[in-house]
Amino acid sequence: MIDADLALNAGALGGLLALAVLLGPWRARLGWPLMIGLVVVGLGLGFGLNVIALGAPLTPFPGEALFVLLLWLLLGRLANEAGGVFTGQSWGFAALFGAMLSGDQATATRLAPLAPTPKLAARLALVAGVGGLMSPIGSPARLLLRDIGPTGLLPVGLALLAWPYALERAPKGPGGRLAVTAVLSVVLIFGFRPEWRLPVLAFGCVALALLAGARAPDAALGAPGREVAWALTLGVLVGLARTSGALAELRLGLAWLFESSPDLALVAVVLGGAALSALAGELGAALIALSVVEAGAEPLTRPLTLVLTAGLAVGVGAVRAAAVSREARRGLVQRVIVMGIWTLGL
Repeated sequence: MIDADLALNAGALGGLLALAVLLGPWRARLGWPLMIGLVVVGLGLGFGLNVIALGAPLTPFPGEALFVLLLWLLLGRLANEAGGVFTGQSWGFAALFGAMLSGDQATATRLAPLAPTPKLAARLALVAGVGGLMSPIGSPARLLLRDIGPTGLLPVGLALLAWPYALERAPKGPGGRLAVTAVLSVVLIFGFRPEWRLPVLAFGCVALALLAGARAPDAALGAPGREVAWALTLGVLVGLARTSGALAELRLGLAWLFESSPDLALVAVVLGGAALSALAGELGAALIALSVVEAGAEPLTRPLTLVLTAGLAVGVGAVRAAAVSREARRGLVQRVIVMGIWTLGL
């Protein structure tokens, strides 16, 4: 028999988190009033329903994850200000390896203004999204959901699908600096160890700030603070939803779906991850997905982490960062279809 209090708490705070996700596309227009309002309502429900006690810490709040994401954003900004990753004159390799080293969003932001045509900019953003999937520090989803297992040739196939073959003959490539590449290579190598991710990201930020010189303060202050604030808002709501039991109930529902129809569950989670990334933004989506994965134990954790990461790493963030959503729409749809088919072979 379902406990009435648990159902009420999970329904109210889980529903508020779902509402925040649905309002995500308008977060830039609604701004601070939306974020403050959601937090106030969430805390009010938390205290009113006795989900949290006055003065008690919100233990499930994903504070470390938010700090990692903040350093990741800063790393990408500083890498761009310091001259960017060195990849020669190849646009495709600049997008792929740049995203592996400095992140998909930072790479798309740097390359899009340099591309001579919007079509090339869209292709580069799509390839950058793949580069993020191939790296432990390349995207918010990959940074937080680390234990994703083997992806096989999936990233290679997605890169080939979006590669700017004819457009590679554009007159001038993006260039870059060897010193920036060296620093980011160190971050990438040590980033494979979860316990080293915070110190190595901090090291990368300091080293790149020295390389950026006088431009470093502008890069730090120009970091997308509103996106960080939005992720912080969702982080509070995620903590409340976890405390109420809503995410544990969602996890149980996913477990039941995996048992009854594994193929349907895999495809549904990939599509859900892609939709979550598009609605809530990659930072917020990664925090929500991480909390869902952590709301239970094996044996579901590994496949759920794998397909959620694949869904979140479709590349929506890179496309949005490059401001080429319209030009890249077809490529994003193709990528979702390919990822859906790929999950059927897991």
